[in-house]
Amino acid sequence: MTKTNILRIFLLTVAFIVILALLSGCCLLNSGLSGISSDISKGQQQTGSSVTATDSVSESTVTETTEPVPANFYFDEIIPEYIKDSISFELKKDFENYHRAATRETADILIEILPAEPDSSNPKNSLFFVPVVSFWSFFEESSSRDFIGYWNGSIGTLKDITGKEFEPELIIRSSDLEVIQKALGKCKIKQIKIAGNEEELTPLLENNINSFSIIPFNEINPKLKPVNLDGFDVFDKNLAIANYPITFKIAVKGEDAGLVEKAKASLGNTSFSNRDLSKLITVVMTGVTAMSRQLARGMDINGTKYPAEKIVDVLKNADITHISNEVSFVEGCDAGKGGTVFCSKPEYMEMLKYIGTDVIELTGNHLNDYGSKWLAYTLDIYDREGIAYFGGGRNLEDSYKPATFEINGYKIAFVGANSFGPPGDWAGKDTPGSAKINMWDATQKESDMQKMEDIVKDLKSKGFLVIFTFQYMETNNYYPTEEQVKDFRRILDAGADIVSGSQAHQPMGVEFRNNGFINYGLGNLFFGQAAGLGFKQGIIAKHIFYDGKYINTILITTMVELIKNYCQPRPTYGTERAELLKSIFYGKAK
Repeated sequence: MTKTNILRIFLLTVAFIVILALLSGCCLLNSGLSGISSDISKGQQQTGSSVTATDSVSESTVTETTEPVPANFYFDEIIPEYIKDSISFELKKDFENYHRAATRETADILIEILPAEPDSSNPKNSLFFVPVVSFWSFFEESSSRDFIGYWNGSIGTLKDITGKEFEPELIIRSSDLEVIQKALGKCKIKQIKIAGNEEELTPLLENNINSFSIIPFNEINPKLKPVNLDGFDVFDKNLAIANYPITFKIAVKGEDAGLVEKAKASLGNTSFSNRDLSKLITVVMTGVTAMSRQLARGMDINGTKYPAEKIVDVLKNADITHISNEVSFVEGCDAGKGGTVFCSKPEYMEMLKYIGTDVIELTGNHLNDYGSKWLAYTLDIYDREGIAYFGGGRNLEDSYKPATFEINGYKIAFVGANSFGPPGDWAGKDTPGSAKINMWDATQKESDMQKMEDIVKDLKSKGFLVIFTFQYMETNNYYPTEEQVKDFRRILDAGADIVSGSQAHQPMGVEFRNNGFINYGLGNLFFGQAAGLGFKQGIIAKHIFYDGKYINTILITTMVELIKNYCQPRPTYGTERAELLKSIFYGKAK
């Protein structure tokens, strides 16, 4: 092969290798570009993902950093804590951003106590403050004008029920004073003592009849007597609250009208009143009713309703009206005859209906004067009229059964027994009569008393307020006997809230013990017995319960008119009332 051919072959080989190299480079370049493109695409996807995540984080951050601005509520310091808690509970339902401000200056909304405007009081939003004195005081009423005059420093504006000038020391807690001054202005009474709390205030008032205080309605207790202003009784459910002079309201104030209206709407259907009528129960207890003798003659002459006409409003103004009717109805009986064997005409039942009788006590010792069949006949009448009874029944077992009531979820039970007899009046195994405590046999009495204690304890364990009545031995005195005090206290100590004596033909002393109240005797209500002042005087005891607790007793005094057969009791006032109160206050158990 010539050199020329060898050279040609070599050049062709080199050219072929170069061409292959060039072709290979293009593929690699395309591959590289494709890879770069893929990387760029992935990079773009990653970048897009990153941006999305960043946006999401940004949005999340905005949500977390733009929390609702707190709505700051400031409560007037003198608002009771239980009301603050109730208001806060309601506001939190509608304000997720609710916050209690520490000062007025940092608050959006102010919650305050302010005097209620006349004729515009809302019962759900009203706070009542009540002037109170010792239970043993004779200062019981005043016009608001005279009361405010004394508050402002005037002397001689207040008088007790005897007409004697009353210049009492004001004993009051600083928080209550601050509230009252919002309505009555700065207090200018010369003698003022600041009490620390309720436990300190009550003994100071109880033991000083020349003192008074002003307290919230819900803090009234048995040892303090509310003072009526302008004739208003704070326990009267028909009280026109807009006219009561010491009434306050919970006010919602603020510059942001929207927040204010929202807060008012949040609180609109909730009651913050310290005088909630659904928690208030009143029970009227009365003394001897025996529609016979002079009383019966008066009813026959003047009509069956005549004896009650002057006290019917007092008797009906209660949730439960109690009557201790000691005499059975007997057909064809001569109710007006004298003696000590009694019966009542069936038509006299109209008077018991007229006065709104809700429960009848059967402990009286004349129920079986005409035989137990007439008591059975009488119980049939009560059953037809739908009137409950206790302290007696169709047989011994029935006689121990309480009469029970439930009012707005609060339960009240009446239990009673006849300790004096006569034996023929007590219920038997199969015969009607009164429940028995046999005081004439020491062993039997102890057994009977234990039974009554067990009944009271059982009722208390079931959530009842318990009122127990005794038909005890009659004594014509304003003070109880030593044995009577012992027995009445024993039943109260067993858990009764009220123990009342139904046997007495004249009023007797009273006593506070533990958290309960004892009336040793109420005297006559409807009975023909006019031989002496004590037999004409009477007590109607109005017991007050609030929020499931006994809180007060009002002693309403009566006198039987000395006209038309001595048969019509009427309320007493002034010195006539004071004379009876002095007698029973003196007759209180020592």
